[in-house]
Amino acid sequence: MSENKIVINSFSSLDLLKFAMAIVVVAIHTAPFEDLLVGRLRTYYDSTVIIAVPFFFMCSGFLFQIRLDKYKETEKTILFKRYIYKLIKMYVIWTVIYLPLTIYGFYISNTGLRDSVFYFLRGVFLRGENYYSWPLWYLLSMILCMTFLFFLYKRGFSYKFILRISLVFYFVSICLNSPYIDNIGFSPFFVNLVKASVGSGRLLSGLIFIVLGIYVAYNKNNGSVFFSSLLFVLSCVANYSRIPFLSEFSLISLVYALFCLAVIFPIINNTEVSYWMRKASTVLFFVHMYVVFIIRELLWVKDGLAVFIMTLIVCLFFSFYIIKYQEKYKALQLLF
Repeated sequence: MSENKIVINSFSSLDLLKFAMAIVVVAIHTAPFEDLLVGRLRTYYDSTVIIAVPFFFMCSGFLFQIRLDKYKETEKTILFKRYIYKLIKMYVIWTVIYLPLTIYGFYISNTGLRDSVFYFLRGVFLRGENYYSWPLWYLLSMILCMTFLFFLYKRGFSYKFILRISLVFYFVSICLNSPYIDNIGFSPFFVNLVKASVGSGRLLSGLIFIVLGIYVAYNKNNGSVFFSSLLFVLSCVANYSRIPFLSEFSLISLVYALFCLAVIFPIINNTEVSYWMRKASTVLFFVHMYVVFIIRELLWVKDGLAVFIMTLIVCLFFSFYIIKYQEKYKALQLLF
């Protein structure tokens, strides 16, 4: 098989992988195998689960470009604005939904009113997270990245230029994360400023994956199975090596290769199953921390594996409810 054309609306493998990646995100936040992960096993595990959120970014860029291609050139600006506005609405609504947990977090930490307001605003505008609302940073990063891409699109910058800028942003995001920020030679003032404000550089990290997703959709082909498979294997080796910077940059090629393979191979032919997995992955991603909070803080279940399994069961049942009633309640369509 040489080049593979992308068939519009035939992304069953993406739905399956998004579902799997959503489960991985739940595992990240519940640590079900904490006692078993020691030494190299911990390294392999961390290098594997880190794929999840970048894959979501790439899916978002890919699906956005698929929609963009259906619009006339004069209408693409409108789609950009609508998409960014929808992201902002989702972020505001989910921030409000998680607000009770945020308030609870300030309460149990005995944080005063003035400091609570400051930390809350910092979390919303600079970090994309507050107490137990950790997945929401993805939405804030999407808002920032898509707004930046809209700015570049309006000014007619080429894809190559945008790709270079994205790589620079990714490099900066790595440098602003631990342990690099403490060892790369930045001034103590700058290090303290970053840690006190944005906390890390991860809000910048999504741009390169969004751009690559756009690239795959825009070019309507994703290379050969052999090339994607070889790139995937080599990227896994580089990623698992944990060599500084090589490991982080190999994540780009790893996610790209996995994404291309997912587009090439339509695993599921049942559209209803594919649709359910698509919805379930969204529910898992945004709802699971609420469920984790209830299980951990209210039911006092502390075992990571138990929390992981219980969270999956609750969220998956909730997914059936969402699909059943989303046509009746339009708010569910906005949330999921």
